[in-house]
Amino acid sequence: MASILKFNSTLTLGGINVTLATDKDKEAIKQTTALSMGIDVSTVRLTALVQVTASTRRSLTTSSDLLAEAILQIIQQVTGGADPTALYQTLTTQLTKAVTSNNFTAVLQTVSKSLG
Repeated sequence: MASILKFNSTLTLGGINVTLATDKDKEAIKQTTALSMGIDVSTVRLTALVQVTASTRRSLTTSSDLLAEAILQIIQQVTGGADPTALYQTLTTQLTKAVTSNNFTAVLQTVSKSLG
């Protein structure tokens, strides 16, 4: 019997003005998350894209100072006696590595260009 692993992941992205974010921008975030985790994009939902303020006291003056939080829901079917905890750890480790290596940013730029 298969079980479902469902969890949320929050990414902080720089240079995004949420009010100007298009459906293609949101799709690019979903696709990049899926690619980073090695999962199908249909299992990733962008549940919110929220503007946040910088943690410093300076005012936000340029688009590169804008920060947004992308709240994503990941849903995976766990089959064949697989360990849900191990799957969660694998997926979150892959996403963390993509972000810390700047690969997430590079892939996001590529995916954004491909979507137009």
